Amino acid sequence: MKNLKLVLFLMLTFTISLSANSQTDIEIIKKRVVESVMNSPVDDAKIESLINTFKDDGTWQDINYADVSREGFENEIHLQNMVVLARAYKTKSSKYYKNKKVKSVIELALKNWVDHDYFCENWHPNQIGTPGNLVAVMLMVGDELPKDLVEKAQPIIGRANLNASGARPSGDRIKIAGILAKNLLFIGDYTQFTEVLKVIEGEIKSVDWIGAKYGYSYFKMESGLSTKKYEGRGIQFDKSFHHRIDGVNNTLSYGTGYADAFVEWAVYTYGTQFAFSDEKKEQLVDYFLDGICKMSVYGKYPDFGAKNRSISRAGALRVYNAKMAENLILSTNYRNPEIQEIADIIKTDKKPTLSHATFYWNTEHFSYQRPDWFASVRMYSIRNYNMEVPYNSEGLLNHHRGDGTNHISRTGVEYYDIAPVFDYQKIPGTTIMQKPALPAPE
Repeated sequence: MKNLKLVLFLMLTFTISLSANSQTDIEIIKKRVVESVMNSPVDDAKIESLINTFKDDGTWQDINYADVSREGFENEIHLQNMVVLARAYKTKSSKYYKNKKVKSVIELALKNWVDHDYFCENWHPNQIGTPGNLVAVMLMVGDELPKDLVEKAQPIIGRANLNASGARPSGDRIKIAGILAKNLLFIGDYTQFTEVLKVIEGEIKSVDWIGAKYGYSYFKMESGLSTKKYEGRGIQFDKSFHHRIDGVNNTLSYGTGYADAFVEWAVYTYGTQFAFSDEKKEQLVDYFLDGICKMSVYGKYPDFGAKNRSISRAGALRVYNAKMAENLILSTNYRNPEIQEIADIIKTDKKPTLSHATFYWNTEHFSYQRPDWFASVRMYSIRNYNMEVPYNSEGLLNHHRGDGTNHISRTGVEYYDIAPVFDYQKIPGTTIMQKPALPAPE
């Protein structure tokens, strides 16, 4: 009997110890998340302008709130303003630190949003943009806001959930999971938070695009496994990235955001019991170095030929930020010298030492790198579309960019911001039937 009591006592002590350690680790992660949200400079002049242009009805005078179309939705600026104000309110070096007027503007702006629940015709702002900005505000000042406002904001934030239409396996599922995880930290649901971390970690895997296109039954599998058609969204075995089932190369768009979201949480959880496995971090490093970096000019600039509809956005070819490389070094020791070289190339004028010729067979893309120049060729096949559809009226002239055009670069900025007026029907070396109009946007 005494032995049984001792065993029960030890089990209870061990359970309490685990719970305490878990709580401590979650506090560490939450602190890191908040520090990351706060880690942007505050421009007091901008804060003053936001206060002066704020209206009594909880809106800003220069935002068109009526246009909620796919191409419009300036309403996002309203949320971005709230994030900037919240950061100033919590930054000790700002003259607006703990400023009552700033807090009043944040409260009234939040009330306006929850009262109107501005909803875009495009799903992305509703499930990613809006929840992401609102969670950032909550993490910074949510504990000081009226409880009823915080509660009314939760259903809107809750559109970022694992059953949302945009949370399909691809670059968006991991982003949505990240927003959900941050909100769970804010509301204190640590049980579900732990489960969401497993989802984020589990998104790092290689998938079979051939199986997606033809179904696993195409391979006459004899193992008894399901022959259900697999979507094949995510990192391909050649280290390129597919966001949809059209086979379009999304490595430098959705694929970069996908990697960034995983690395973000790898850093948040590092050194805690929630840390991601070495296997998953090494898979991500391989994708970063052999996919993203080798499909970029010197690993520093996006390859013009690898971009999709986002190429029509101003600054789409701007130099990368070294943050992803630096965060990878913080979270793993795997291939660190190569990652460090990429970080140094991005931050300085250091020339690359590695040359490569890489064919991404799942994506019909070829990259060729030498220390002084970079070239690429983008193609399509019966398995892969040539170019991303011009969703939201972006990339209207893109259709023939995937027809074998050979892009050559020495500086990385030769094609900077030329895409909106670049007619690929006229590029020498391609065989393209001239036509009066290209496919309509969707």
